[in-house]
Amino acid sequence: RSQDVHKVRLEIVKETGTAGFVVYLSFKYGQKFIRHQSKERSVYDPRTQILFERNLDFEYQNIDNYSKAVGVPFNELNGTFNIAEKNISTFVEKSTEFGWDVYAFQKKVQMGSDYRGEIKSKQDWFDLSAQFTFANGDVINLPEILANIRQGDRFVKRSDGSVGFLNQDWVTKFGQLINGEINDDNSIKLTKLQAMFHGFQFIEDQRFTFDNKYMEFNKILKKLSELKEEEADEAFKGELRPYQKMGLSWLHTMTDNHIGAVLADDMGLGKTIQVLSLLSHQEGQSL
Repeated sequence: RSQDVHKVRLEIVKETGTAGFVVYLSFKYGQKFIRHQSKERSVYDPRTQILFERNLDFEYQNIDNYSKAVGVPFNELNGTFNIAEKNISTFVEKSTEFGWDVYAFQKKVQMGSDYRGEIKSKQDWFDLSAQFTFANGDVINLPEILANIRQGDRFVKRSDGSVGFLNQDWVTKFGQLINGEINDDNSIKLTKLQAMFHGFQFIEDQRFTFDNKYMEFNKILKKLSELKEEEADEAFKGELRPYQKMGLSWLHTMTDNHIGAVLADDMGLGKTIQVLSLLSHQEGQSL
């Protein structure tokens, strides 16, 4: 008889009639896993012909530590955790921190391990591509990742039966691109305006590369973050308030770089005078 426990495994099950997931914990004795809620007090491993006495103190200690880590109570009656679909990421990621294997749909879950991306310039837009690598070496292109994020499904089911898991960092970083136009080469087409709003998340990312034209375009983002009040030219017959001078500076930067802009100040704050001051500068005429 022995009480050796070699490994803990988390099993995620989508059971009929449940809104979320049911999570089981199994403990390995010898070469055999047994679920915690099993009534058996010993486990016979036919491979080694050893009868293992279950170490229930070890099992309960692991369950208690895990319950505190995920902030969800353990259902002692059923021997399970019951979790909402939106909280599945916490369970999976905490399990890996504990060094446990995670299974879902009867397959070992492969955690995302790395990604590499690139932004290339086209005639009047940019193409963003990325490839994601999982623990088993499987590589998946960005559109497939976005399809899962769009459906709210963290588990990426592959044609070969393997299951990958999208971690929260990937979902947060790339989820903003779910409505992007997909090109034939599996890249995402970004307009200049989209590149302005999304690009800042990637420009400091060491996993991404950029061509020279995009790097030049990125300088616009820096300029927009450092806007200063701009005086109207002498031909303009009017006076701008300080916030309107900031508005003029923003409009000027956007139009100079051929990027569409919408001035959305509240009614009565002087949108018309800001646009007139911009036109005065462009046309060189008195307005």
